Amino acid sequence: MGHIRPLRESDVAAAAQLHQDIFEIAPRNGLADRYRDYFVSTFLPPGRRFDSLVHEEQDGRITGFLGVVAREFTLAGRPLRAALSTQLVVDLEARRKLVGVALLREFLQGPQDFSFTDEANESSRKIWEMLGGSTVRLYSTHWSAPIRPAQFFLSRKQSRIVSTAAGIADALIVRARRVRLKKHTTCLDAQPLDAKSVADLITRQSQFVLKPSYSADSLQGYINDRNRGAVLFHPNGAIAGWYIYDLDHRGIGEVLQVGCGNEGAVNVLAHLFQQALHDGAVILYGRLEPQFSDALPEHVSILSRRQYRMLVHSRDAEIVAAFHSGKAFVSRLEGEWPVRFRPG
Repeated sequence: MGHIRPLRESDVAAAAQLHQDIFEIAPRNGLADRYRDYFVSTFLPPGRRFDSLVHEEQDGRITGFLGVVAREFTLAGRPLRAALSTQLVVDLEARRKLVGVALLREFLQGPQDFSFTDEANESSRKIWEMLGGSTVRLYSTHWSAPIRPAQFFLSRKQSRIVSTAAGIADALIVRARRVRLKKHTTCLDAQPLDAKSVADLITRQSQFVLKPSYSADSLQGYINDRNRGAVLFHPNGAIAGWYIYDLDHRGIGEVLQVGCGNEGAVNVLAHLFQQALHDGAVILYGRLEPQFSDALPEHVSILSRRQYRMLVHSRDAEIVAAFHSGKAFVSRLEGEWPVRFRPG
């Protein structure tokens, strides 16, 4: 029948192979080493608070894996232990024995104050809700905003004529956008991202009762060469907000965190879009979050068809209510984005 137990270092090769097979990741040089580094650093760190889980068959085969990562939050100042679930993979034959359900049930019965995930598919949603969890619809809608729309929509075309036409169209669009965005950003002074400042700013988001708890050291890993962003100040020195986004070599930007007061959201987002123009972004993707949802239409965004859902489970009704009322500051930095497997 098999059983569920904590992930061990000796399981890494088998769990990684299962992940590779389920997600159909093509073999390549160095992939095994990359997988090992990923599993050990993400799911077997020293001093980990929660165990990731595997399903082991009677013959010793690993037929299921669920990654679990600790996150620190506060609820009205009270420390909370949160567990993020990620990378659920189950062997095709084991699915018939509901191994995925068993893994999630074991996870949700853990010692954490609440469990969550923010890139869940429809199958995971059904299981979570069957086990007492819920879908947080406020945090399950995504948006996209083409920065250079002609280049984005025609990016798969190889014709030099098409590329030239797209470049001309985008140049005109970019010029018009710069003029429009400038009226929102001239009053802001931008400073480079600083982990200590951002950690402090998160604690000041008074409109939220549930917030992540970061130290400068724990946040520093998210501020790197690929991630862009700024801390923004009003002329009087008061903080207007901040943003962090990731930009890859194709010009695809992923907005990971935005902090702002409701009254300053339009200006903070304008600065984000202005910076994306400067950095050469083709398109930005992000999650619709309460603190800037009203301001987003100012910047020509459209709802995305991404099927990412935020799911939450807790025995504490106050925690669940914070999510469903929009009083939780939970960005993509706290979710699955930082712990995705990147084959390279």
